[in-house]
Amino acid sequence: MARISGAGAGDESEEIAHYPGPCHDADSIPNEVDIRGVTVSFLRTFVEENRLCLTDMSTADVCSTIIKPRTASNRISYVELLQRTGKTACTGEAKWFVSHAWACKFLSVVETIFQKCKDEGLDDSACIIWFDIFSVDQHSGIQHFDHWAISFQEAIRRIGKAWIIFIPYFAVWLERAWCLFELYAMVEGGIIPFEILLPPAEQDAFAQYLINGGKVEDAISKIDIREARAYKQSDQDNINRIVAASVGHGKLNELVTTEMRKWFLSSAESELQKMLNDEKLTSELHLNTAKMYITIGRLSDADTELEKRHQKQLALLGAESLKVAETKCELATVKCRLGQLQVALSMLKEARLIYEKSAVENLELLGNITNRIGLVLYDQGKYDDAMQSYMESLAIKTQWFGPHHVGVASTHVNIGNVYQAQGEYERALFHLNTGLPVLISQLGNAHVSVADTKQSIGIVLANLGNSSKSLQLYQEAHSIYMQALGREHPKTKGIAPFIHNWGPAPYVGPAVTLPYGGPALTPPYGRPAVAPPYGLGRPAVALAPPYGRPAVAPPYGG
Repeated sequence: MARISGAGAGDESEEIAHYPGPCHDADSIPNEVDIRGVTVSFLRTFVEENRLCLTDMSTADVCSTIIKPRTASNRISYVELLQRTGKTACTGEAKWFVSHAWACKFLSVVETIFQKCKDEGLDDSACIIWFDIFSVDQHSGIQHFDHWAISFQEAIRRIGKAWIIFIPYFAVWLERAWCLFELYAMVEGGIIPFEILLPPAEQDAFAQYLINGGKVEDAISKIDIREARAYKQSDQDNINRIVAASVGHGKLNELVTTEMRKWFLSSAESELQKMLNDEKLTSELHLNTAKMYITIGRLSDADTELEKRHQKQLALLGAESLKVAETKCELATVKCRLGQLQVALSMLKEARLIYEKSAVENLELLGNITNRIGLVLYDQGKYDDAMQSYMESLAIKTQWFGPHHVGVASTHVNIGNVYQAQGEYERALFHLNTGLPVLISQLGNAHVSVADTKQSIGIVLANLGNSSKSLQLYQEAHSIYMQALGREHPKTKGIAPFIHNWGPAPYVGPAVTLPYGGPALTPPYGRPAVAPPYGLGRPAVALAPPYGRPAVAPPYGG
């Protein structure tokens, strides 16, 4: 079974915090957290007895319409009610902690638990779970949040294992402050093992998302506990205060993004194993898996996946297919990062030739190929040739997408990097400042591409003598790398020397706390002394179609 379950978006009543419950003030729950739970066999009975009314209920609905009324007279938890009415066999010390968002459909949550028990061969009567609406007294509030939080963390450690349930697969769970606080409790002071679970229908939908080329990294980059919501502002404030004072928002964001990326990658690998004999379906999945490998620095694995995709496409579609050209373009990018520059350049020339021979106009593909030729030439130190390719790519992409597209912005950044390498810092600054706002607006503050661009601007500003702004941008970039990639990634480690040159050593960052990874400085960073057209005044290629032949004659500077 794949892993994860969360919550569907709901109205305000569905966004109520787990503790103290859907209608409570955060001023009353007992400070000691009870670790008693209910058996899965009890859950089955509960569902059968209430199935008609449970059909469309969220967990919040179940709590307010069933749990609270039944426990109101004694103001106790449902677990306590079961024990007082002689149903002690239905309760016991919990062995699994269940985390989910209360906006989830209750039946989807429990059916995910039932499926997990079946898959693992667990005895329903011996499988005891801590399920908040049953385990927590829903008639009290938190008296002293800090003391209660310590008790809650200790309770999770005593339980020892956790299931995180995401419904849907891009879970609202990741946007709920209480859910992320539960994850914080799982990892602060020692990580307990947890699994992410998906109900079967969501598992199938997630597999299709991966197969169809869903942009996993863009989704992961938007995770930020500071943006997570709780129904009560006081709960949200208390959670943020406790996290900031202990593990820190940055560390928790890093943990969540790391775990999500592991899960996405594991799921993609699992789906590839299931579909080994379906070459048409696996093509996009190979690409998506390769992109995840690239993000975490596993370039050899990315190379392997793209080679598989390349060979399958050659067999299925023939050597002249534009799909083959697309794969050559992606594969060449990996070869370039592996240092195989001439191999990469040859692949890109092959991809360009396929495009030129085709009768199909695909300016997006042509722009990408031309841009990546520029990347290889840049890495070879052939800056004039790289600039010419980038300028051609910029013209093509601007015509195809308009000026406010990520692809256009990325090419501006590449042009800025060439100018920086050539010592033309004002021109570099113009292009970098042109690209960054588009990247932020389209990808979010915490995307790796935003960090890359901030680092580039920092280098330019340092060369222009603005060391204070330069340092701040390095620190912001480092913060993003820490969150998105983890402290051991080459990009995270690679930026440290820039920070050490000015900041107090050792820099264990992140120095920029709010907004995490966001622009503490207001763009543009410095003054764009150069006006369009793109700082040259003389574009290297014509800015008008047709783009049927390369502006730079093969072999593209090689």
